[in-house]
Order: sequence, then structure tokens, then C-alpha cells
Amino acid sequence: MDNSFLREFSKLHSRRDFFCKKSALVSKYAYAIPTAAAINEFQKYQPIVEIGAGTGYWAFLMRKAGIKVIAYERYPLSVGKNEWFPGAHNWTEVLGGDEYAASKHPDSTLFLCWPPGRYPVAYNALRTFKGNHVIHVGAIGHGENEDRFQALLKKDWQLKKQVDLPQWIGDYEALFVYRRKQASK
Repeated sequence: MDNSFLREFSKLHSRRDFFCKKSALVSKYAYAIPTAAAINEFQKYQPIVEIGAGTGYWAFLMRKAGIKVIAYERYPLSVGKNEWFPGAHNWTEVLGGDEYAASKHPDSTLFLCWPPGRYPVAYNALRTFKGNHVIHVGAIGHGENEDRFQALLKKDWQLKKQVDLPQWIGDYEALFVYRRKQASK
């Protein structure tokens, strides 16, 4: 899998200014670094609906791997500025839509990559989503709204798999696959 983000991250990893470069790479690509193992996990759960797609980098890699994905971002880069990705461009098509767009895709797997902790994006998407699988990339517990999201996951969803991802210093992030506890047939 051709993954320019992982290549750039790997080159920086041994440099002293490694952490200083994080903002530039995150703005260009995504908050978490996809790996082949992570992208391969989506093969089992397609189609995918991504909420908060940012630059669309994860969706870009999924599409290159033949995975069916529809990506939404409240403020798509193609139509204006996005505070989390200043000066970035979309890697692939990202549609305008908020967290409630997840409810339009009950036959898909919900994908959330580092949803903003200060807004209830992840909580609202999960609360209104009717499908049976969720893939969450991020760390556990980083804000009040993240706590509500995690409480809802604990109540209604069962962790099926965890895939470790490359780590920024001071962070622990992974890809978590969940299945609804009482999944519809």
C-alpha cells in the first residue's frame, strides 16, 4: 500500500524535531496514521460511512484498496476553510455533512477517526447510527463528549478487535472495531 503519511512519519521518527512536525503532517493528512493492517480491517466491514473525514486521507487509502466508502465532513475543504486542517486539500471526494449523516447509512459500518472531543460529534453519530459495526480510531478518553461517547460504546457495543497504529510521542492511539451487542440479523 502506497502511504505517503506513513513514509513521512517514519522519516521524522528519529529526528529531534519529530514532535514539532506533528501539526504540519496532521494538517496535511489526518490525525492518525493509517497502516496496511488498519486499512485491511475495513475490507471485512464495508461499506463504510466516515463521519468527520477531514482531508479524506483514510477514505482515499480505502478507495485505493477497493473498499466502498462514503466520507462526510461538516466543513469540507473543497468548499471552504476547516479549522482542523488549515491550508490542506482533499485527497478524495468528501461530502458536506455532519454527524447525523451516519443515520442515513444503516447498512454500513460507521467510521470515526479522532472525532473532536469538545463537540458531541462521536456521541451524536453513534446515538443515531442504526448499523451493527463501528470502527473508531483514537485514544480513549480525551474530553467530556468523549466520555459520553465511551459510555454509549460500553453500554451498547462490544469491542471485537484492536489494531495498533504508529504513535506520536505522548499519545496512544489504535483502531477499535465494535459490534452492536444486540445486532440485527
